[in-house]
Amino acid sequence: MKTVLGLLLCLSSSLANATPREELGWLPASYVSAASTGSVSFIARWIESNASQIGGLPPCWDVQSKRLEGSYMLSQGKRNVQAFRAPTAVRDEVEQCVLDLLAKMTLRGERRHDGALTELSAAGRSSSWVGWAKDGWVFWDDDRAVVAELVAAVEKPGRTLSIGWLLDKIPSDAPFWAACALDYTSGILKVPSRAFYMSGKLDPGKKLPLLNVVFANPADAKRAVTAIRGAANNPALSAQLREVIGHVAPEARGAEMQLVPSFLVDDIPKLEGVMNEITAQLKKLQ
Repeated sequence: MKTVLGLLLCLSSSLANATPREELGWLPASYVSAASTGSVSFIARWIESNASQIGGLPPCWDVQSKRLEGSYMLSQGKRNVQAFRAPTAVRDEVEQCVLDLLAKMTLRGERRHDGALTELSAAGRSSSWVGWAKDGWVFWDDDRAVVAELVAAVEKPGRTLSIGWLLDKIPSDAPFWAACALDYTSGILKVPSRAFYMSGKLDPGKKLPLLNVVFANPADAKRAVTAIRGAANNPALSAQLREVIGHVAPEARGAEMQLVPSFLVDDIPKLEGVMNEITAQLKKLQ
């Protein structure tokens, strides 16, 4: 169920003429990570190449996807929540398109409205909740309480954004960006970090954007550069992770470490296992 709705809603890009802080100023303080998964062409190509696996796309697909204006991933550290921008007036049409897509998959879909929330379900499968907030924000998760909290945050923002300082490092015109205020380096490099961020384009055939890791001071950034160079030969890490580290050029810049990857955007699926290993290292520290 969640995959179906995501396929439809992910055909989107960041809002123009707004900084990430301005877009997410309402975000509750418990959220420590956010990303804008823009680049319509990249996502569209992926969906089109996999359309046959879901029984094809319904006629409504092209019309509804063009009405969507932004796609985001929000996280409290242990779970990710999808967020989107779309005119509230298209609620019924978008939801019906999801049901049409389920029908293409020979699944009987159902929906139930609960105020600003909608429960979408398919026979024999778990439900997903979609929340339609003001200003065009749409939230999607399997947990009703999570969706309800985000809808309420948009309606009555508390201005408690905890990652504003990190979002300020993201250019307002970046089609793709990610910012995370978690320590992903202690487990692997033995050097604690404050956060990481990246921004740029996700064009097929092009290199991945630069990754910047923020440390408490310049000395820690230099220690991290030395550690990451040594990690490429660390037998305690998997061969896949060592290979990835070997293809990243680290450089200390003040209190930050800039990582220049040699991987292409097309290599993202291959890096999934590496991200899972890094995430596992992070969970050991929590």
